[in-house]
Amino acid sequence: MKLFYMKRIFKKYKFVLAVHDIFYMIFFFVLSLIPSRRKLIVFECFGGRKYDDSPRYIYEKMIKDKSFDNFDFVWIFTNPDKFTIEKGVKVKKRSLKAYFYIIKAKCLVANAGGMFVTCHFFKWNLMNKKQFYLNTWHGTPMKKIGGDQLKFLEGARDDFEKNSQVKLKRYGNISVVCAQAKYDAQIFSRIFEVPYEKVLIEGLPRNDMLANVSDSDKMAMKNKLGLPDGKKVILYCPTWRDDEIDVNANYSLKPPIDFNLWQSTLGNDYIILLRAHHNIKNMFLSEKNDGFVRDFSSYECLNDLFIASDIMISDYSSVYFDYSILGRPMLCFAYDYEKYMQGRGMYFDMKKELPCEAASNEKDLLEQIVSLDYDTASQRAVEFRSKFVEAYGNATDACVKVIRDSIKERDSHI
Repeated sequence: MKLFYMKRIFKKYKFVLAVHDIFYMIFFFVLSLIPSRRKLIVFECFGGRKYDDSPRYIYEKMIKDKSFDNFDFVWIFTNPDKFTIEKGVKVKKRSLKAYFYIIKAKCLVANAGGMFVTCHFFKWNLMNKKQFYLNTWHGTPMKKIGGDQLKFLEGARDDFEKNSQVKLKRYGNISVVCAQAKYDAQIFSRIFEVPYEKVLIEGLPRNDMLANVSDSDKMAMKNKLGLPDGKKVILYCPTWRDDEIDVNANYSLKPPIDFNLWQSTLGNDYIILLRAHHNIKNMFLSEKNDGFVRDFSSYECLNDLFIASDIMISDYSSVYFDYSILGRPMLCFAYDYEKYMQGRGMYFDMKKELPCEAASNEKDLLEQIVSLDYDTASQRAVEFRSKFVEAYGNATDACVKVIRDSIKERDSHI
C-alpha cells in the first residue's frame, strides 16, 4: 500500500522523486566507503514477503556446508516476526540495519528485485565492487518482463503512463542469474544485462526436489496435505493481472468460474486445490466448498502442491515450466486471452508452444478434463520439458559452488 501511494506521488511531483534519488545516492555512497564483510551473506525472497523459493534452498544447503561454518547469514523480511530461520539474523526490510547489511555483504542472494534493487538505484554500482550478487529469479518467463515489457507497453498501449510499476523497476548489477534452458538464459542475459556466459543454466534450486518424485512420494504428500486417497487432484494456479486492482490498491482476481458447476461435473472423481499468485490479495471465487475446492493460496511450499497433484491448470504463468519436470498433464484456462495479450505480451505463441489446447471458457475446460487421455497429455508435457527445461535436479549444489568460488576469487584480490 505504501509503495503504491509513493509511486503516485513520484509520478505527480517529479521534484519529490528527484530529492528521493539524491538522498539515496548520497546515503548509499557513504555506506559503500565502508569495507565489506568477507563472511556475510544476505538473503531475500519475493521482496522480503516470504521465506521460500530458491533462496531458501540455497540457504538451507549452505548452513549445513562446513565450508560456510564461519559465515554470518542475514534474512530480510517485511515482517521478521512471522518467520523462523535456523541460523543467522532476521532484519526488517527498509530499516537502516537492513541497508547496512546489504551494502556490507560479501554475497547477496535473491529471487526478484526487491530490496537489492534499491541498492542499485542508478544502474551503476554504488556498492563495494568486491560484492557478488546471485539472482535465481522466480521462474522461466512466458509473459514479457522488465525492459521487454516496458518496450511492449510503449509500443502497444496508449495508456502506458497508467502502468507506473514497470517504469520504476531496476534489477541492478547482477553477477550471475539462474536459468533452466537456453530459452530463458537468452532472455535473462538481455533483461538483467548479464553476459550470457554468466547465466547459470543449471535449473532453479527450488525445483531440485521435483526431479525424482515417485508414486510413494506423491501418496505421502497427499497424506501430509490431508487429501483423500480416492480422488484425483487438480491444481489450479492462475497468475495475477496487473490491471485488476481493488479499491484498496490490492491486486485481485475474479475468473469466470462457477465451482458449483465444476463440482457437479468432476466431484465424483476429483478435488481442486486453488493456489493464487502471491501478489493477489483477493481471489473472488464461490464460497461453496464441501471439501471439493481447497484454498492453498497461503500454503508455504508450492512444490508440495505440485507433487500431490495429478493435473495442473494455469493460464500465463511460469508454473508450466516447473510442473513439466514431473511429466504430468497440464491444461490452460485462458479466458481473457485477447485482453492479456494486448496488455502484457508474450515471448512465444502459447497456443502453439504449450502442451495443451488453451480453453477460452469454463465449459471447454471441463470437457478437456473429462475426456483427458492422461498418458498422451503426460507425453506432451515431457516434450515441452525437453525444449524449455534442459537442466534440473542439481541447481542448489551448482549455486552454492558458484557462491563459494566467487567469494574465494574476490578474497584473493584483496
